[in-house]
Amino acid sequence: MKTTTLSKMDSKLAALRKAVTEGILAYLKAGELLVEILDEGYNLQDIAEKSEMPVDVLAQLERIGRKQLCPQLLLAEYPAARRLERLPFSEQERLMNGPVEVLILRDGTTDTLQVNVQHLTPQQVRQVFAASHVRSLAEQRQWIESQRPPAEPVKVDVPYVLTRKNTIIFNQACEMTAKELLRIAAQLAD
Repeated sequence: MKTTTLSKMDSKLAALRKAVTEGILAYLKAGELLVEILDEGYNLQDIAEKSEMPVDVLAQLERIGRKQLCPQLLLAEYPAARRLERLPFSEQERLMNGPVEVLILRDGTTDTLQVNVQHLTPQQVRQVFAASHVRSLAEQRQWIESQRPPAEPVKVDVPYVLTRKNTIIFNQACEMTAKELLRIAAQLAD
């Protein structure tokens, strides 16, 4: 590639970054304005009708204005985004700017990964996030253990049980030789 092409791309990328940043700041400003209007006594439904904006969009803007939702999450589509929205604002900001710990179990040993929330797989999202908080490593281990399929019960192929009252309970249909029947009868006589 030519250096002029690279510099054109760099300038376009810088312009894109600037536009996205301005958009985030515009969401913040819109949220703050909406909160001011709401605090003056108006409700979302009235504002939606007068502004010709959907109520659900206004509800999200209110959350941004009240510092309940990071504006970067408004359009986020990665698997962890919906879980991040449920967390307190301070946790949203912390996790958006840094990694989260993910516990890995391999062959009975544990390891910890530091993963950006934008790169978590759907399975890792279920492991890392509880309903209202980020799970600790101990909680992640418990979650992993709870996801393992239960061990199949050991079936004992015993067609009958001898009770203390000198009776036999047959668990299933079975065939017995005369010798086996005499052995059972001897056990009952003891």
